[in-house]
Amino acid sequence: MIESECLSTCGLCALRPFALVNGNRIFGDSPEECLEKLQFRIEVELELYSM
Repeated sequence: MIESECLSTCGLCALRPFALVNGNRIFGDSPEECLEKLQFRIEVELELYSM
């Protein structure tokens, strides 16, 4: 995981919380929802790579 203050997608962070997982945007209506979706997506990605 790489944490960054700016993901160079100007304007998106002003609209709602988001993160990037392997180039895919994960959005949430709140930081907590975004984090939940992010954790789920990371689990899915790890499963894909463990096969």
